[in-house]
Amino acid sequence: MILWTIAEYENVFPRSKAAEGKTVPLAHGFLELVRQGEQYAVSRLISTDPKDYLNPVYSPGAAYRP
Repeated sequence: MILWTIAEYENVFPRSKAAEGKTVPLAHGFLELVRQGEQYAVSRLISTDPKDYLNPVYSPGAAYRP
């Protein structure tokens, strides 16, 4: 999509209030977490190892345990 406008980016696409989160390094990438109450849950996996995507511990929504 191309949007031709002179308006500021923030006026066209306002920033949403992001959830509190953190990024945890893994052996082959990163795990993005979001805070859910007292603990963190997996939001996104960024990895170069395809096996990581099959691991249920890293599936989105799973509770994160360090």
